[in-house]
Amino acid sequence: MTNIIKSVESNNITIKKFKVQGLDLIVTTPNGTVEKIENGLSEIISGGIVLLTEQGNVLSQDEILSSITMNIGADAIYLKEQFISETIELAEDIDTKKDEDDEEKQFAEKLAELNQENQKLAKEVQALESQTEKQEEQLSSSLTKLSEAKAQLKEQIKSEKSKKESVSDPALPPSPPPMPAKSSTSSESSTPANKTPENPIVIKPKTQVFIQGKLSEESDSGKKDDGITNNNKPTFIGTVSLDSQAYLILDGIKYPITADKEGHWSLKITKPLKDGVYEYELAASADGSNPLILKNKIIIDTQLESLSVDLEEISDSGILDDKLTKHNTPTFAGQTEANSTVTLQIAEQKLVTTADAQGRWRITVEKPLADKQHDYTVTAVDVAGNTKAVAETVTIKTTLPNATAQLKDIQGFITNQMTPTLTGQTEPKVRIQVDIAGKAYDTQADDSGLWSLPILDALADDVYTFTVTATDQAGNVGRFSESLQIDTQLPSATATLTEGSDSGVQGDNITKDQFPALTGKTKPHAAVTISIETEKYETTANANGEWTQALPTKFTEGEHPYTVSVTDKAGNQATSKGTFTIDTEVESLSVGLEGNSDSGTPGDKLTKHNTPTFAGQTEANSTVTLQIAEQKLVTTADAQGRWRITVEKPLADKQHDYTVTAVDVAGNTKTVAETVTIKTTLPAATAQLKDIQGFVTNQTTPTLTGQTEPKVHIQVDIAGKSYDTQADEKGLWSLPIPVYCARGAIDSLSK
Repeated sequence: MTNIIKSVESNNITIKKFKVQGLDLIVTTPNGTVEKIENGLSEIISGGIVLLTEQGNVLSQDEILSSITMNIGADAIYLKEQFISETIELAEDIDTKKDEDDEEKQFAEKLAELNQENQKLAKEVQALESQTEKQEEQLSSSLTKLSEAKAQLKEQIKSEKSKKESVSDPALPPSPPPMPAKSSTSSESSTPANKTPENPIVIKPKTQVFIQGKLSEESDSGKKDDGITNNNKPTFIGTVSLDSQAYLILDGIKYPITADKEGHWSLKITKPLKDGVYEYELAASADGSNPLILKNKIIIDTQLESLSVDLEEISDSGILDDKLTKHNTPTFAGQTEANSTVTLQIAEQKLVTTADAQGRWRITVEKPLADKQHDYTVTAVDVAGNTKAVAETVTIKTTLPNATAQLKDIQGFITNQMTPTLTGQTEPKVRIQVDIAGKAYDTQADDSGLWSLPILDALADDVYTFTVTATDQAGNVGRFSESLQIDTQLPSATATLTEGSDSGVQGDNITKDQFPALTGKTKPHAAVTISIETEKYETTANANGEWTQALPTKFTEGEHPYTVSVTDKAGNQATSKGTFTIDTEVESLSVGLEGNSDSGTPGDKLTKHNTPTFAGQTEANSTVTLQIAEQKLVTTADAQGRWRITVEKPLADKQHDYTVTAVDVAGNTKTVAETVTIKTTLPAATAQLKDIQGFVTNQTTPTLTGQTEPKVHIQVDIAGKSYDTQADEKGLWSLPIPVYCARGAIDSLSK
């Protein structure tokens, strides 16, 4: 064991464990060395040395003194050997929390009682050193009584602390046996039973004066025993050796200290102290000279100077400092006094942190906040116990902004405007960006959420995909895309009669339907207006651009002009005019054998030609159909209405029924039914002189008769002359020769 000599530069000693032995301290250093600090207990009380744990924590005087047990008797005198303790092992993290108030109070009372007794005993020690053996026996008797008193005190403390055991409340060691009376033949006193072999020498204390003090519990605001308070007229309390003259010097003022009979003192500072650091002195002396002086300091801090709070930048989405964010577990941050305790209360959450040495603090909300405005408070409590609170609001918005877009004054996204304007509706103050054709345009919605954005660069005819990005003030981003078609081409506006109402030739706009319908093809979904006479009819083209409009008015015979107007989805307009004709009948149709085919008597519907040609007159451009002997022959009348058809297959010799049908361009029909007789065989005929057999007669104007086919034309050529007649219905004929005939013969007989 070595003795420690206190360093001049520092009064701090780091230890692992300690033991009180008399007024000395037996300590074990962190490296395991056991050393003795002579008069260490007095040095601790006077502030001459400070014991530190390995972690740098200060062991208070109360912690050291509370480890002491004493031998006290009714006749006790002051002996330093009576101060003993168990070896105190220091934990890695010493809990400096004091015992319950009643236990501290009891210990303080006992300590004061011991101090008072020691004051008396100290004077008796000097007298005892020169007294005789009888006085030593008397001392032994006193020690015995002290031991008995100690045992009683031990039992009392043990009973009061039966439910607690701690380092600060060590169990008292067993009472030593009474000191035996000094033998008349021996000059040596007996060795006390509780004296350790490491400390065989008894050293007189250097002084019996001591003083200690601190802020009272009521004045020690904030963290206990840190010397910082917000009380500018604090109260100091402490203990001082009895019969000592004591005082406190603070801020240049000397305050006398008056202790009670147990050495307790309390002193209230009457002059208010300004905020700042104050050094103070506690002094005590027995006779007014060579005082024992303890120096320390306190800090007066009566206000918390500042407290700021806001969303941390990473949590403040959207516009900075607008108290609006898309983060539902935001982080709040701010500045206050160093080491202050900061508490955030929001939505039934209470979150606590400590500001750093620069006063910076930050707290992240643990449970997600609902989308709405939240009231919250931030409270800072500095180390002096001063409080400052800030009340604020924050709005949580995690939903994406809704937004719409359309062309200004136009339905849909087709326009003939090469620099169109887009408009829409969204939330107030939302930022709108439109990306189209490789360029970006932006604007901001007004307080009603309305926005309008012109496209400044001309767009050529094409289909464009554009994207609308909406960013609200909380930083939430919503986007959607649409297609925009630029179309500056005019639509088709032509119209014709529908196939169903265009009777006759398709596309000629001539019909027999007095309730016709018009049709056309243009751009998809274009609006179509038909103006005819005094009426207007409206329709819309389908997705293929096709449209049809029935005309409910009954139209009369003749031409009817009309106008078609078409407006496409882009706003382009085109107009065309047209006419349709109502024709409800074929005005005329004639038919007969063409002259060359009408052999024999013209118009007698008899011909010797078995592939005759029929001809006639009807409406111009009408379709004419001849049906005869299972032959169907078609032709078209010319512009003057003339037509002719030649039978293709030879007809049999007989009478044939036939029909000729004309269909005009309006589809009206007219039919004529007729007959024609085909006779290609030569007629059989006989001739003789009337009433005479043979051809010899004496009549110079004879009459010839004969038999042939009915109605056959008979011609007789005789004597250079021709005579003709016609057979009757029965084929009989008679022909007188009116001119005298000389003797001769008939030249010929034709039929």
